[in-house]
Order: sequence, then structure tokens, then C-alpha cells
Amino acid sequence: MMIALFVFSVGILALYSLQLTAIKGNHTANSISNVTTYLSDQIERLYDTPFSSLTDSNVTTNLPAGINKRALVITNSGNNTKECTVTVYYNSSSGEKSIQAKFTKIVLY
Repeated sequence: MMIALFVFSVGILALYSLQLTAIKGNHTANSISNVTTYLSDQIERLYDTPFSSLTDSNVTTNLPAGINKRALVITNSGNNTKECTVTVYYNSSSGEKSIQAKFTKIVLY
């Protein structure tokens, strides 16, 4: 009887550990999903921004929960071409991380 109780206890502890791992994984996935959605929204706004109005910027206020900073770097790549790099910094369980997206905006006359 004691052996069966011991085996049952070990099984319950293993299930508990598995559940904790699943919860942490879900939280991480949710954070990345929220940051990616925010990044996508920022890129869509930049598509609508007039070419001549694109400038570097750093935003640290009025951001969604969990996001620390949004950085935008604009590089003139040539005639009528600008390369835009958007970086979003966010908190994770292992510290601050970032996700970055780049695109090129071209003006055709």
C-alpha cells in the first residue's frame, strides 16, 4: 500500500510540473503574440505616413502593457527610397527582449 501511495505521489508531482511548464509556455506565447500585433500595427501606420514625414523616433509612453519601448530608425537608401526598421522592446520572464521588422518605402513619381 505504501509503495502504491509513493508511486501515485510521484505521478501527481510530475503532472504538477507539467502544468507549470504549460502555463509558462502559454504566457510566453501570449506576450509574443501581443508584441507582434503591436509591431504589425506600427508598420501599417508607417505605410500610411507620407514619405517626407518619415523620421527616427523612440516611444516610451502610452504603450500597451508589457511593452517598454518602440524604436523607429529611418535610413535613406537612395533616390526616393527609405529603409524603415521598427524594434519593439518587451518584458519576458528571462528579462527584456526585442522583436524587429524592416521594410523599404519607395516613392514612384
